[in-house]
Amino acid sequence: MSLVCTDWPTGARSASTVLAVAIVWCPLGSRTIDSVLALAEGSWARDGIDETWRAAGWLQPGRPGPAKLVFDEMTYVLDAGERPATIGMEFDPDRITSIALSFATFHDATDPADPDVADLVDSVYSAHWQADPGADRRRFDALWRIGYRELEARLDAPEAAGYHDEQWQYGVWRVDDTLITVYQGEDFESYSTMDSASVGLLRFPRTEKVPDGKWLYELMCGV
Repeated sequence: MSLVCTDWPTGARSASTVLAVAIVWCPLGSRTIDSVLALAEGSWARDGIDETWRAAGWLQPGRPGPAKLVFDEMTYVLDAGERPATIGMEFDPDRITSIALSFATFHDATDPADPDVADLVDSVYSAHWQADPGADRRRFDALWRIGYRELEARLDAPEAAGYHDEQWQYGVWRVDDTLITVYQGEDFESYSTMDSASVGLLRFPRTEKVPDGKWLYELMCGV
């Protein structure tokens, strides 16, 4: 089905109570989606992840690849072109289970002097990112919706779409043994003080029903 999201769901904080807000974002575009498909179709094993990173266009000559960074140095946020890639793991044995690529981060605060708002604007990941101080939750939803439509234009209608509670939206596509999800959720790099919109990849058996709602959310969070 195709998800059409309009206004922010009932029960969210009204704009009048938010005194400091900001968004930083980097549009997905066809290049990022090409990279996402290379990740979905490639190996995430220790002996294959570097080649997959190369196919995605991110392996930099003279710099360690994800095999060394993830499996030896336990680094779980990697450079992925113009945006960061967050790696989800299972251990004993070590295994990459998910990869998430952020394309928007949003923060609102009731304190107009909240330093996190200024820090967010000042800490854009690369020159490809844009900052919008003063942008509200509806703008964050609109950026998520643009990302959703980019995936839908490439992969057709998702196999599942909706909300995992009254706020966070998602759409899910299946590529072989990988789920590709465009979703909103807590930004764990900020210890959940901010919110993010991301494209996530999750290894998932092709014989099983595509997860949705809370089940999908827990899988993406590694619960």
